Amino acid sequence: VPVSPASRVFEIVGDSLGGLVRRVPDGDQHGWILAARRSLSKNELLIQEGEIEITTDGVTVPLFRPKDGVTPDDVKLGPYGFAEAAVDSYEEFKRLRSSGVFGEDVRFQVTLPSPGTSVYVLQVPEDVLFREATAALKDEVARLAANIPASDLTIQLDVASETSYAEWVRYPQRFDTAVNEWRDWTLDKAAQAVADLADAVPTDAELGFHFCTTWHVSPERGQDNQVVVDFVNDVTGRVKRRIDYVHIPTIPEHDEADFAPLTDLRLGAETRLYLGVIHAGDGIDAALRRIRAAKGIVPEFGVASFCGLGNPNRSDSTYAASGQRRVARKLDEPDVVEILKLHRDVATAAP
Repeated sequence: VPVSPASRVFEIVGDSLGGLVRRVPDGDQHGWILAARRSLSKNELLIQEGEIEITTDGVTVPLFRPKDGVTPDDVKLGPYGFAEAAVDSYEEFKRLRSSGVFGEDVRFQVTLPSPGTSVYVLQVPEDVLFREATAALKDEVARLAANIPASDLTIQLDVASETSYAEWVRYPQRFDTAVNEWRDWTLDKAAQAVADLADAVPTDAELGFHFCTTWHVSPERGQDNQVVVDFVNDVTGRVKRRIDYVHIPTIPEHDEADFAPLTDLRLGAETRLYLGVIHAGDGIDAALRRIRAAKGIVPEFGVASFCGLGNPNRSDSTYAASGQRRVARKLDEPDVVEILKLHRDVATAAP
């Protein structure tokens, strides 16, 4: 949620969606993946060397490697500061919840990037990357558990780079950027690292997943839900603890045939499915069309935006032409309020 401070995020979510939400994040005040990337830039064992294009819009990210004389096995990652920032936000959350902004059963949500997503720009062998990234994120989870009661806590893992990599493995011909080609990854190890982190979440806390896809950075690639479902099953099938929810994005063009792979989802009875059917660019009627199409395949699910509220649909008015590139206009609070109202309208009007 691209609004600050955390107290304002809580206030506008409560005003817009009170009674409809079961968990509320602080808007990723610490920067989500940027927090991990800042940590890499400050790590005395690493050096930035070059960059790589990650979208067809020309968006690039810096690459990091061990400094000369530092072996990959010497590399240690973290702390990232996720837990420290979340603990501060939790105090505001408690204050506003006690004042009636949320119901007493609403939890505080902390969103963490999955291991591969957190440091995919680090050039070390996959065994080192997944081992150290998982250890650093487990440390953040432990700090959260030590400072926030599990009964108040939801931890959501955003699985982005791993899902994108699964798409690339299945359809490399669809990709025209090099972001996946240089990765020394296997899907087995990527999925196991996600599961290992998930199992570190305290039992009494909630665990949720958002499986991101490449569509929101490169819409021309589409989204094959069979790839996403297969990877969701691979990850969740490895997790030993309860999974409270799984969120899967959708794209504007999806119809019933596109949702058909959802019949292959292997989620436990305790796991709620959320579909990202809400796109700011095409409004309530299009969202309801996608809901009706999905209900022909899976009768029960919650609704949500396709991705974070800072990632609007690239076909909508939040993007403006800039030469040959399309650049996102930074969203302000009124934009976010309108998007949240759209969530409310879709949720209350859905069949």
